[in-house]
Amino acid sequence: HQLRGRVGRSDRPSRCYLVVPDHLKRKDADAIKRLKVLLKTTDGFKVAEMDMKLRGPGELLGISQSGYFGFNVANLARSYDREILHRAREDALELLEEDPQLASYPDLKEMLMYRYGNRLDLSSVA
Repeated sequence: HQLRGRVGRSDRPSRCYLVVPDHLKRKDADAIKRLKVLLKTTDGFKVAEMDMKLRGPGELLGISQSGYFGFNVANLARSYDREILHRAREDALELLEEDPQLASYPDLKEMLMYRYGNRLDLSSVA
């Protein structure tokens, strides 16, 4: 999925050659899985989805772009889980629009500050 924006940027034909050393073919099964996905599809979203399944989605509130970090409720690779999370996000934004300081929800505010307080400043980045 990272190659999508780097190969084929002009109207001229382009190619991308991926070379895997023999020693990696035996050691890293995930690398082989990634290469097989690239052979099967040119759809960058499918490639990214497989990559996320292999390495984890990373932190939603934080800076780590891979791994699993205490978010075991949903699988971001499943479309129906993404839809539920999308709806939850919409509900949360609506709640914050009505009550930005969560004055009517002190328990929720306390829990959010306890769990994510040191990372909330990162939420404005993306």
